[in-house]
Amino acid sequence: RGLKPQWFRYPLLRTGTTIEDKTDVEAFLGRHGYRIAPVTINSSEWVFALAYRRALAANASDETLQRLRDEYVTYMQAKLVYYEQRSIDLLGYEVPQVLLLHANELNADTCTDLIAAIRTRGYRFVTLDAATNDAAYRRVDTYTGTLGTSWIHRWAKTEGRPDTFYFGEPSTPKWIIDLAGVSPSFE
Repeated sequence: RGLKPQWFRYPLLRTGTTIEDKTDVEAFLGRHGYRIAPVTINSSEWVFALAYRRALAANASDETLQRLRDEYVTYMQAKLVYYEQRSIDLLGYEVPQVLLLHANELNADTCTDLIAAIRTRGYRFVTLDAATNDAAYRRVDTYTGTLGTSWIHRWAKTEGRPDTFYFGEPSTPKWIIDLAGVSPSFE
């Protein structure tokens, strides 16, 4: 009781299509006491979750559900590796990462395995306030566009990094996209 929300995460990580819109929203949020919640590890976790929800609703086999859970944890590990390396390539060190996860059946059913996989990579869990105390989170971010993307990619785009900087990001398996019923162009 008495706690006031202080963080705002942009829906779909979309911060505006023009620098003017982005600046106006940031000013509005600042005037109302909000801080922007950045995300450095962006993933298609929501697509996996939608596929899982649909598989559950269709009474999919235990084997299918287990395959989906296993593939999700493996995918998320690959995302960690990818963004760790992008952080090193851009900043020269591993930034305290901010991972976006939603409350859903898939994360409930994989929580133990996913947390173990994250900890195996040397992570510990801290508050968003603690993570964003790192100097990287004070970097200029002029990225605008229709694509919601990681703050690591935003900082790189602001610096004018070449397109090759973004190569190699793990993609969502086609069978997951098909099961979720989303367009392959979402990535």
